[in-house]
Amino acid sequence: MHRAHVPRVKGSVLPWSPPPDHDERAQRAHRREIKKFMEPSSFISSKRLKEGWENYVQLRHELAELQNTNGDFEVLKSAIARFPRLSMIRVQGRYNYREPDFVPISAPYDKCFVIPEEPDMDDGLSGVVPLEKLLFCASAAGIELQDIWAGPISWKFFDNDRNCLAQTVGTRRHLHELRMELSFLDYDDPEDELTMQMRDRIQLLSNGCVRDFLTASPDLEFIELLFQGLVAADLYNRPNLANIFDGHTWSRLAWLDLRGVETKERYLVDFFQRHAETLKHLTMEDFCLTDSTSSWVSVFEQMPEMLDLISADLRGRFSIVGSNRWICMDFKGPGGIPLGEKICPWLLVNGPQTCRSKRTPMLERRKAIERLLSEDNS
Repeated sequence: MHRAHVPRVKGSVLPWSPPPDHDERAQRAHRREIKKFMEPSSFISSKRLKEGWENYVQLRHELAELQNTNGDFEVLKSAIARFPRLSMIRVQGRYNYREPDFVPISAPYDKCFVIPEEPDMDDGLSGVVPLEKLLFCASAAGIELQDIWAGPISWKFFDNDRNCLAQTVGTRRHLHELRMELSFLDYDDPEDELTMQMRDRIQLLSNGCVRDFLTASPDLEFIELLFQGLVAADLYNRPNLANIFDGHTWSRLAWLDLRGVETKERYLVDFFQRHAETLKHLTMEDFCLTDSTSSWVSVFEQMPEMLDLISADLRGRFSIVGSNRWICMDFKGPGGIPLGEKICPWLLVNGPQTCRSKRTPMLERRKAIERLLSEDNS
């Protein structure tokens, strides 16, 4: 019988990479898995391939029919109404197949050799439709949510053409915790048009949709906004913090985690001042200052004067428009400690005695931060 060669599907079975500090045995095991990944995984008969294709076509037809009739929405609406005390919803978009604990939900797809969340299965709306339906159903049931975790989901969730944001304000009014990871990358993007399309999508945030989504929840205590899929080489093409927060103050905000944004130094400092009494935990990753006369040393120097932080975490690249250099907070200098971990104690209220912010003169703190930056970014 003729047998067809079916290669492995990249992204679905590539094993996770062990940390560099793992022992040699773990490294060897990883290399064996990589070798297996690169080799043909199996041989499937033409008959099985034909059956798989027929099952795939049938599955696509059933999915289209389900979406056209909105049948899943009615079932979900009925189910959620049975949980009047529901307080949290969590939606995950594309799976991260490199995670060591990833277990794919593949049973319905096994017969047609399809991996859940393949690009052609979600029309570029990864995570958007499930999140919208859950919010609509919770709103229809009169449920007041306290926590929303969503991500990574497509940037299209904040598209003006979608009416979910305005119609679900009531169910989001009393949120305490919001975690969102927003992707600006579509899997069908032509590589030569990627930068232009990314900029158009980021510009979408200037219409106030993200701001309206956030400010509809005045009781937020925890905000995590992670913007991913940005062009790695373009350090100055980020969502603007002013368009996201627009001068708003959350009276209970204690935790803030931001990744992949740009801002003026003045606006960032003003945000810290508005939340000086409540903000205790701060994570910043991949930030860019848009005013060329600004300095990250100046920002770090002012932060302890305004905030009583209990924990701080600095990661990724911190850049300034007009400069061809950036600060890499993940860079490990002498001692093998990342730069961000060296700077953070100078920002904390309960840091080591030698750098406790309220007891350290500003000039001394500035010199210490400048010294760290020059040592690890020379």
